[in-house]
Amino acid sequence: MTKIAVIGAGWLGEPLARALNAKNHSCVVTRRTQEGLNSIEGLSGFVANLSDTDAENNLTAHLTKHNIHTVIDPFLQAFAKEMERSMRNGGKGLSKHHLRQA
Repeated sequence: MTKIAVIGAGWLGEPLARALNAKNHSCVVTRRTQEGLNSIEGLSGFVANLSDTDAENNLTAHLTKHNIHTVIDPFLQAFAKEMERSMRNGGKGLSKHHLRQA
């Protein structure tokens, strides 16, 4: 069974995590605050505020504790997709080179 962490269980991440769980993946989610995490029913997770000064160590510890194999950040995926669409339509934005580095 694949163990997945969805970073940010908001409007995009929460339904994604639920869909992955429905397909028999073991999925945990993150929220920036304990209150936000408590507001989600039926999903397990942990608090990870990526703005915190110790965010990298905190996130690494949780990913190790939960034995996570795959990390998904739905916001960055949606952002990258939107930026690529914008560039194809002649809009200005980040180059594909920058998107791949993000």
